[in-house]
Amino acid sequence: MKIGSFHIKSFLYWVKRRPFFIKRRLFFYLLLDLANKPNGLLYKPLAEPKTPSISIARVYVNSFVSSCLKDIKGDVLEVGRSIYSAELVDHATSYKCLDIDCFPDVDIVADIQNMSHVSSNAYNSILCTQVLEHVKNPFKAVSELHRILRPSGKLFLTVPFQNKIHMEPHDYWRFTEFSIAHLLSAFQRVDIFKYGNTVTYILYTLNIKAPDISTEIKLQETSDDRFYIILGAVAQKRDL
Repeated sequence: MKIGSFHIKSFLYWVKRRPFFIKRRLFFYLLLDLANKPNGLLYKPLAEPKTPSISIARVYVNSFVSSCLKDIKGDVLEVGRSIYSAELVDHATSYKCLDIDCFPDVDIVADIQNMSHVSSNAYNSILCTQVLEHVKNPFKAVSELHRILRPSGKLFLTVPFQNKIHMEPHDYWRFTEFSIAHLLSAFQRVDIFKYGNTVTYILYTLNIKAPDISTEIKLQETSDDRFYIILGAVAQKRDL
């Protein structure tokens, strides 16, 4: 795969064979090059992409949602715009979207930390992707999501571990597997999934978009205990 005149696979293979001190020096020089020179090593002009630009994080979020589609059913609520409405309506008895702002695709306008006008035990499934980092009190938000879920209902959640500052000033948190387990401790069962590895972590840090890297790299499901990009979680509420 080429970016401008740069071959990612060849470069990674060459780096792998170098001593550690050379790897470290090269990595920092590369960061400086990218930070200060728009025409740096990886930023040479690209041909118009055949597919829309999408971040590596969103590729992983899409993968998580796709893997959960068969279980997102019944009365479904999507929190934070209707990103996946087209996929969810085929599996849902009913579908609603909730957001703090009144967009055309939003059915319920509410702060996720205080959804007092949303009935308790209202939904079988809730999908909440890349939202909690923008919430001042994620504990209140998760408590409210737990409240409006029906007994045995499931929360499908993604959160970032690694991400640039975005939607500032409303960008408050990054999450580890341990913080998510703590946040979801009121649920009966919690399954946590890691997405990302050292290679995609570095590429994401350099703001390389998914269409600009090889399919083998961008879709690698191999996770790294220390260098993942997002976390996915499926949390089931206790039955009565």
